[in-house]
Amino acid sequence: MVVSHQVIGLPPGLWLFDTDEAVLRPCRADSSQIDRATRAVTDALDLDTAPPATVFLIAQPARTLSRYPGGMSLIWRDTGAMLATLQLAAADLRLSSCIVGTTGALFDCDDDPYGLTDTGALALGGLASAD
Repeated sequence: MVVSHQVIGLPPGLWLFDTDEAVLRPCRADSSQIDRATRAVTDALDLDTAPPATVFLIAQPARTLSRYPGGMSLIWRDTGAMLATLQLAAADLRLSSCIVGTTGALFDCDDDPYGLTDTGALALGGLASAD
């Protein structure tokens, strides 16, 4: 999922990546949910303002754990691998970026153990300098 704050051509809000169509689709979310996630990212990175966009990786732990009782390590490894891949893609596009070690900022699965939770994020900025 992507939280957009200041991206040309993408209105502010929460967006879901549709893997079948390879497009972002708007998600319904209340502003407090987006604000909580944005605050977690800005606090973790010690920023005064939110990054233009933040990509949140989302997991549904119950699905993995139903097949692999000790499967949380698989979720964390997949998260790390995906964040590293996204970081490399951002660097290739010359975007400034930073992996953010937040979890449960966008979706907190404490209330619903079968629900979604975010397992990490990548903050994206503008074009990185060539220096």
